Amino acid sequence: MGVEHYRAILQTSLDGFVTVDTAGHLLDVNETYCQMTGYTRDELLAMTVADLDAGEDHSQAERRLQSLMETGSGRLESQHSAKDGRLIDVEVSAAYLPRESQIVAFIRDITQRKRDEEALRESEERYRQIIETAQEGIWLIAEDSTVSYVNARLAAMLGYSREEIVGRSVDSFIEEKNHLAARTNRERRRQGLKEQYLFTFRRKDGSLLHTIVSSNPLFDKQGAFRGSLGMLTDITEQTLAEAERAKLGDQLRQAQKMESIGRLAGGVAHDFNNLLTVINGYSELLLKGMKPGNKARAYVSQIREAGERAANLTQQLLAFSRKQIVQPQTMCLNTLVADAETFLAHVVGEQIELIIRRASSSSLVLADPSQAHQVLMNLAVNARDAMPNGGKLIIETSTFEVTPEYAASNPDAAPGSYAVLTVTDTGIGMAEDTLRNIFEPFFTTKEKGKGTGLGLSTVYGIVRQTGGWISVESQPKVGTTFRIYLPRLDDATPGPQPCSHATADPHGSETVLVVEDEEDVRQLAVTVLISHGYRVLDAANGRLALQVADRHPGPIHVMLTDVIMPGMNGRELADCMKSRRPDVKVLFMSGYTEDVIAPQRLREDRIALIQKPFTPDELISELRALLTRPENN
Repeated sequence: MGVEHYRAILQTSLDGFVTVDTAGHLLDVNETYCQMTGYTRDELLAMTVADLDAGEDHSQAERRLQSLMETGSGRLESQHSAKDGRLIDVEVSAAYLPRESQIVAFIRDITQRKRDEEALRESEERYRQIIETAQEGIWLIAEDSTVSYVNARLAAMLGYSREEIVGRSVDSFIEEKNHLAARTNRERRRQGLKEQYLFTFRRKDGSLLHTIVSSNPLFDKQGAFRGSLGMLTDITEQTLAEAERAKLGDQLRQAQKMESIGRLAGGVAHDFNNLLTVINGYSELLLKGMKPGNKARAYVSQIREAGERAANLTQQLLAFSRKQIVQPQTMCLNTLVADAETFLAHVVGEQIELIIRRASSSSLVLADPSQAHQVLMNLAVNARDAMPNGGKLIIETSTFEVTPEYAASNPDAAPGSYAVLTVTDTGIGMAEDTLRNIFEPFFTTKEKGKGTGLGLSTVYGIVRQTGGWISVESQPKVGTTFRIYLPRLDDATPGPQPCSHATADPHGSETVLVVEDEEDVRQLAVTVLISHGYRVLDAANGRLALQVADRHPGPIHVMLTDVIMPGMNGRELADCMKSRRPDVKVLFMSGYTEDVIAPQRLREDRIALIQKPFTPDELISELRALLTRPENN
């Protein structure tokens, strides 16, 4: 093939072609290069390499030519200047021909490729910036489950630096119990499935990171699986907020349920107290009228004992429903615990170590001492039963300040200072389903016949009625802790003022007005009072009582009235009666006061009240005590 043939081929080449001598002068060019630069052949042959190369001066061009002659060939990227001033990105492939002392070079216009590459770099930079500034955490998981890339957001979400994440298995950020679920998810990516799901990771500090994961599989051009792209949205705050809302909702529903059960229990106890007043009252009258040798006496005694046990049960129901009549006094929890220590030691037995820890600060509260003692005893007995093989019973007193923030997350609490009674055992503990029900009446985990299921419900009612609340923590095989929070009093709060009961001859001749809507109870009271010499008037309700009083010409010394009655309650009747007969004394009777008479008024006004069910002797004793008081009530 001749020289002309080669020249024809070079002239039609898609790449520019030039021949240069060792000094850098152009000796020959093809038409493609002329078109590329806009110069004519003659113009180019009058130029040197340095004239065309926009990035080099003559000395640099000489050094490059010298280097090319030494190496024999080379490839480089540069910019050539076109005639119209444009810069052309070129790729130069050159070779030195020593025999001819010439350098030949093919020059390819890569301007468009450079533009494409720059556009690609700009696009990649934009996407990089988007990924790096995204609110979502993003990572690439390789085929072997290692992290190959992680953005700044996800690194911050997990609490690690990028260097600590990249190269590690994704499983190292997942709790072991969730590894199987993670492997299942990765297998679904291998199958080409895109998914969105909830998943929880473990941060560097040990806390949980709750996320929504959007996961997409990655495949190469041949269809081989290469890993997955994961986008993680942090929903930890929302998850915790929802959990808190659910917790508060559960607490509210539990409180509403307990309130409903309490109303039912209070209503049942009220009705039973009326029945038991009659049963126990007439049983006692029968016993008093029977001679010791009477065979029926044993039967009546059984009725009386059963009535007393039933009365105890109704008192527990009333305690739970917070309708029990209480006599609150200023008392010290430290003193309560100290006084009960010896008795508690006998209750729990030698197998259980009793540990008492009393607060150094004041633990004064306003509570009924007998109820407070009942609370402590019930919790101690429960703790003892939870430790059949022995253990530790720890009873502590302390103080606690409830902040507005704490109160906002605990519906039972109100801001202020509280005295705390804590009872902890190292017994068998309780599961979550048991904890949800322990304060409900008649709920028990004990064997049939070994518990009424009213112990903790009584504790709950007493604490709530005293203005406090109770919390419980328990773990199976670890133990249980009850904490009772009661409003704390100032050290300067005065102590209780004892009220003396006068002892007097039970018989009298005064006039008593009995007001009771339950006929059986009213007739019992009338019978007992008449049998003790009193003159008795009676009425079934407040309206009739006022009519009886208006018609009676003589004095009425005492009005014995039920508190809860239809139409006009006992308190309203007493106020009306006082306006008509200022000298009349009032003895209230009730199984519960239903807030008609507040505990504070019972204490401050020294209101006389007898609790149902009462015995004939208790009724007469309370009546005489009231009649012998020097001041009006």
